[in-house]
Amino acid sequence: MIADNTQTNYAVLTGDLVKSAELDPVNLRMILQRLQEGQDRFGSIYANSIVGRIAIFSGDSWQVLMSQLNLSFRFALYLRALVKATEGLNADIRIAVAWGQVDEETLNPDNISESTGEAFTLSGRALAEMAKSKHLAMKISENLGQDLHGGLTVLPPTMLLLDEIPSFWTEKQAKLVVHALLGKKKKQNQIASELILASPTVKKGLNASGWGSIKGLP
Repeated sequence: MIADNTQTNYAVLTGDLVKSAELDPVNLRMILQRLQEGQDRFGSIYANSIVGRIAIFSGDSWQVLMSQLNLSFRFALYLRALVKATEGLNADIRIAVAWGQVDEETLNPDNISESTGEAFTLSGRALAEMAKSKHLAMKISENLGQDLHGGLTVLPPTMLLLDEIPSFWTEKQAKLVVHALLGKKKKQNQIASELILASPTVKKGLNASGWGSIKGLP
């Protein structure tokens, strides 16, 4: 008799670079490296939120496994800000977030894309079905959706905000958001000190970025 696999709910983020064919190999590698370094920094602030290493595949695609579902939106927004902050490239990414079960017996922290489970399937499907004009999509397993009940009603407007607002960020605004997302209680004077900027400059930039509408993320 074959034993049932142990399954636990996780968040899986699958993404790719927008118009990656227009990037030369050096800039493409630089952006992918920024994503890898960004995962390390996010994980150091939000301990135990990410499982293993970000997986890079197909040249311009990537996948991340998170054990803390509530931080998946913050991390998705952080990654997009990180890419949009890349100087001189006008770069962007698409991200599909899925919440669901993962077969823990298949988990490989060194290459999480080898893992299996509903969350991986849903995330990949969401990215494949995403409209070209969109940068963020989400799917939730039916079982988890039933558990959340009315809480799902807040997702559509939340997804709209997290998709639309970053589309208008300048490189400088995206850079400010990157720092603002790395700490729920981080003050603007701390960001100013980190970036060697005046506090009024940081405040003005964050206000222009729409930070007031997204700063309440978990």
